[in-house]
Amino acid sequence: MFENKIFFEWVRKELHLLLLVLLLIPLGFTSGIIGNVAGYMTGSLSAIPADITMASYAHTIGLIAGVPFVLSFKQIITSKNLLLGVFSGLIILNLIIGNTDQPLILVMASFIAGFLKILGLLEVFATLIPILMPKGERYRLYAVYYPVTLIAAQLTTMFMAYMADHINWQFGHFFLMIPLLGGIVLVLIFVHPDFPGEKIPLYNFDWLGLVLMIISMLLLDYVLSYGLTEDWLNSPKIIFGTITCLLTLTLLLSRTYIVRQPLLNFHVLRYKNVRLGLITMFILSLFFAASSVQNNMMNIILKGNAVEITRINMYMIPGFMIATAIGYLYYRNFASFRFMIVFIVFCYTISFIQLYFLTTLNATSRDFYLPMVFRGAATLLSYMAVGIYVANGLPFLEFFSVTVFYLGIRVFIGPAVWTAYLSYFYYHRLIHNINLLASKTEQADPLYVAAYNPAYHQAQSNGQASDQALNTELKIVFNNFQTQAALVTVKETFGMIIVLACLFIMVLLVVKIYQKPAQNDERGFTLI
Repeated sequence: MFENKIFFEWVRKELHLLLLVLLLIPLGFTSGIIGNVAGYMTGSLSAIPADITMASYAHTIGLIAGVPFVLSFKQIITSKNLLLGVFSGLIILNLIIGNTDQPLILVMASFIAGFLKILGLLEVFATLIPILMPKGERYRLYAVYYPVTLIAAQLTTMFMAYMADHINWQFGHFFLMIPLLGGIVLVLIFVHPDFPGEKIPLYNFDWLGLVLMIISMLLLDYVLSYGLTEDWLNSPKIIFGTITCLLTLTLLLSRTYIVRQPLLNFHVLRYKNVRLGLITMFILSLFFAASSVQNNMMNIILKGNAVEITRINMYMIPGFMIATAIGYLYYRNFASFRFMIVFIVFCYTISFIQLYFLTTLNATSRDFYLPMVFRGAATLLSYMAVGIYVANGLPFLEFFSVTVFYLGIRVFIGPAVWTAYLSYFYYHRLIHNINLLASKTEQADPLYVAAYNPAYHQAQSNGQASDQALNTELKIVFNNFQTQAALVTVKETFGMIIVLACLFIMVLLVVKIYQKPAQNDERGFTLI
């Protein structure tokens, strides 16, 4: 494996890994729009949740769009200038996000932040490769990269929620500039300014393909984010967005056959491990998207306490650490993709079964420790397992196209599609359950009288007229109906996810998706 150093010669080789991890941390802190502070943002921006959702996904779209660009961009810029530009740009964008009151600016700033972030991540990632996987041991690379980035993202979420609750959500973005400034200092001191090779102009880059890819993904983001708000295909805006998205995607696909060096090489889908890996990641995205249902449940149980909800999500960090050890030891000795995916889905299933029985107003924060540990372990192992599988045996240049497809499904298409589906299911089942509770309630029922008549008499004793007291009673009844119906809907959604997970495990056990490699097969998998 070639040596790809970015540090000065005087920097000891023993320090390279530590310095690269220190560069990863501020990049990991930059996670775009944090979901748990969305409530604070909608209030201060006079926006709707769909605006914040679109801005959040715009960040992931930026991550995807930057991948095919980075290889060509590296031909005209040094590592020092690239990293300085990335950290400086992210500081400016955090400043913009923290000061804007326009949802459109929020979306575009989030997109550019994601684009810059992936340029920095891939620069550090490429430098980690010769250090951690000199013989192609990708699991060693992932055992460092994913724990650092996932833990950094969790810490950022906790910090942003705390800042939003105690000061304001903008202050969190201002504070993120401090670790980014630390990244600039590290680059100025340790990264050399030399250019590693011959400069190649960018005019051969498929700029139109990049524009088409960005437009198609942003349109898909709009459709999936605003679909429920606009009532899906009953809205002309959603219909127009869907048609335009399909048109731009078709134009992007056509460039594979009419351009000598297209942005994306769709021929990589001929590899069976790539197809199966992408399909597996799309299915696993259901479990990523289920965090929205979990947040609905915790909002009910914890009365919308964003800080406490985020603290519960921090329980995933021990799961990340356990999964790192499991993944490292497993891939050091074995290579069965199917076994690992079955284990991952099993961990998710255990987590959702526990959450199913915790869907009650009597649950406390401590009760969520074990399910969140299982969820954290499954999340990191899913990134590691599918990442190793899809990259197996790929030529270097084709790896970037596969990375675009893999990231596109893992961080955007999969979660966005499943979140839209779960939101649609949750909304309609919630209305159904509220109507069902109302239809089965009789005001003459002794239980109803015992539960709600005291509220009526209390209102009258406070000086309210009879009709006003009745309205007060009915308001309490409706709020209780809504809470109970929401809990029932959450349990139904968890139940559906558990059933789908069990079906997926059965498919994995029955369908042959891989073949054990021969002892002399260095790739680890035989593609069939």
